[in-house]
Amino acid sequence: LAAAADGEAVCILAYGATGSGKTHTVTNLAERAAKELERQAVSLAEGGVRLEITVQIVEIYNQQLRDLLAGEGRNSEPPSLKLSVSNSSTTLLGAASRTISSETGGGIASSLEGALRMGQAQRATSATAVHGRSSRSHLVMTMFLTTRDASTGALLRGGKLSLVDLAGSERLKRSEAMGERLKEAQHINRSLSALADVISAKERRVAHVPYRNSKLTHLLQDALGGQQQCRTVVIVALPPTRRSLNDTLHSLQFSSRLTALSLPTVVSRRSLRGLGAEPYSSNGSGGGGVGGGSGGGSNGNTAPRASSKSAVRHSLRRPQSARLVPS
Repeated sequence: LAAAADGEAVCILAYGATGSGKTHTVTNLAERAAKELERQAVSLAEGGVRLEITVQIVEIYNQQLRDLLAGEGRNSEPPSLKLSVSNSSTTLLGAASRTISSETGGGIASSLEGALRMGQAQRATSATAVHGRSSRSHLVMTMFLTTRDASTGALLRGGKLSLVDLAGSERLKRSEAMGERLKEAQHINRSLSALADVISAKERRVAHVPYRNSKLTHLLQDALGGQQQCRTVVIVALPPTRRSLNDTLHSLQFSSRLTALSLPTVVSRRSLRGLGAEPYSSNGSGGGGVGGGSGGGSNGNTAPRASSKSAVRHSLRRPQSARLVPS
């Protein structure tokens, strides 16, 4: 949260087999983040700084981006979206969004939790031999965090936090997927393989990283190392059953690759002067590694008032480590 509010692109992914608890994990993280953001908003307001949050929730279903905040209910299919990429930063064209602040009715925490519930209610799910309500899509909840001078409205900082509930990797023999379920499982496994390919490319430090091989990695490109100021955290969920031993070993092998991934910390930090009034401008510069956010210090942002700067430093203290952290 501190890094995102300080101008970085931050991504937290839950990875694991079907039924391992990824959705529960992401829901819990979102609720805790919402409560912390509400606390920070109150603390910042005391120093003359206003925290604004713009939230979007989408799913990637069969390689199609679908808006989960635009539909009126489960009987209507979520509208499809298109991705626009500018200088390694991604923008969802036409995506519905909710702007939330401390003045929003019900408060920040309640509003964010309500948005997540609405998105999860419209997500594509279906029963398989492994799980009675298996998620058939990747869910991405993106929060654009901006801090402004309360008296002038001038932008101080802008960043992005994405919470990603990945669809579970599937062994087709075990899930007994057929027909439409088989097609969904194939798309899920391909996109997870594309994520592994991006990790591999960053690990080998090759010039070309295949972000565009999947809608998932394309959407998360900035947080997966396509931008200088970024960091990614992967939470590996493991099912506590003996019959899931092969899935557990596969997930642990994937996490061991992340543990071995060590990229140089990016020293330079992109100036946010050109952000204007837009939250998290899509004018980010390329380069940088996964988890390549630098630690602390000035960001070249427009200088706030003395009291505002003090409040930002006090409420948004950033962690010193800047690496991809397996859990």
